[in-house]
Amino acid sequence: MSITGSTHYLNIRTEIHFDQASGAPPAEVNSESNGCSINILLPTCWTTNQAEEFRKKYDWLIIQDRKLGCTNCRQAGSNQYESALKIAHVQPAPQWVDINIKKNGLTKIKQQASLRKKLNEHEHSRAHQKIVELIKKIEAKEFALDEIAANMQKDSQKATERIFRTVYNLAIKCRPFTDLPSDIDVQI
Repeated sequence: MSITGSTHYLNIRTEIHFDQASGAPPAEVNSESNGCSINILLPTCWTTNQAEEFRKKYDWLIIQDRKLGCTNCRQAGSNQYESALKIAHVQPAPQWVDINIKKNGLTKIKQQASLRKKLNEHEHSRAHQKIVELIKKIEAKEFALDEIAANMQKDSQKATERIFRTVYNLAIKCRPFTDLPSDIDVQI
């Protein structure tokens, strides 16, 4: 560990800045993932070790400006997944999408407990689990094929129902079946 000005630097996969004046826990972390450097502010009740542990445990966790969010819910909140979410009847929680989960409580222990509880509840929530499942399916392109097949089947069934209704209508009115092609053309 070396001291430079009013900042300590640790180099363990992340660069951690300590404020010597306040003696506060690490406030800013420069994390390198995929070759890009990202500045994040940790919640004040967390140490960098705790943040790393939570990131390992919850791979979807986003930490930004002392708030938490979810990468999966954020990804699902984009327009790309809108139709899939409607079909699955799932809506991502806006506070997780907007990275707006904050700590609650007056003491450090209560604040840590509130964040742990929120993380655990979110991971086990029906919406989060469905979103993770949908993202995996879409990335595997299974969902798109299933959706296309289901829509084709529904369209085919509707067309068949219309034709049967037209035939039934012709039979009830004692009309010749030579009228059938013109009646079907009118429907389309």
